[in-house]
Parts: sequence; C-alpha cells; structure tokens
Amino acid sequence: MPHQWASTQLVTVLTSACPSAFRVFHAPLDVRLSDDTVVQPDVVVMRVGDARDRRLSGVPVLAVELLSDSSRRYDLLLKHSRYERAAIPSYWVVDPDTLEITVWELGDAGTSTEVARELVEQRPLAVDRPFPVTLRLER
Repeated sequence: MPHQWASTQLVTVLTSACPSAFRVFHAPLDVRLSDDTVVQPDVVVMRVGDARDRRLSGVPVLAVELLSDSSRRYDLLLKHSRYERAAIPSYWVVDPDTLEITVWELGDAGTSTEVARELVEQRPLAVDRPFPVTLRLER
C-alpha cells in the first residue's frame, strides 16, 4: 500500500505544478525508448506533443520509479541505464518505505549525475527540472 499512496501523492504534486506544455501520466503505461526497449515507469512527464492518440512517443522529460522489494535492483540499475541511454533529462527514484527521493539529471556529457537525495517527509525537496516543483510526501 505505501507504493500506491506515494504514487498518488507524487502524481498530485506534479500535476499541480505542471505547466501547460507538459502532461503527467502514471502506470500502467508503456514508454518506447527505442525500437527494442519498452519500459513502464511508475510516473512519467511528457511534452504535450509527445502524448497523443493514446500513445506516448518521444523521450519523456521525467521518469519516476517507486521502489519495491521486487523491483529495487531493476529500477536502480537496469532502468537507470536505459533512461540514461535514451537521454531522459530527469530520473527520480522514490522509496515509499523511507520517503526518500533521489534525483538524477542528465549532464552535458550524456551521463546522469545524482543531484539530490532527501527524506521528503522531514524536509521538502525543491527541484527545477523538468519544471519547478517542491516535493513533500507524507505517510
């Protein structure tokens, strides 16, 4: 249940802060990163032009994964590298058990760098990419 609660809170916060040029979507949904790579992020932010006809095309501006016991290694290692290779500008990992959010942003060299890690129940986390939003999750 913590996974669904954190996902609902995150979608609400992102949707409230989302400029009209973007759309927020939540799982289940397929995102095609390349001809041979399809992923299912828990939450994804797309440009409006890339979200039409009940399909998502193009590279998301943000992919968010909520960790669970069964997906932890996959989300932290394999999906991270796939998102980096697809040049997704921002990738967040949320641990619903600890309410820790880790933010990675794609740098000029094409590799992602961890730019923030915060227990957002204790202290809000302000981010600027893909748009300004302050994250605070509660139990």
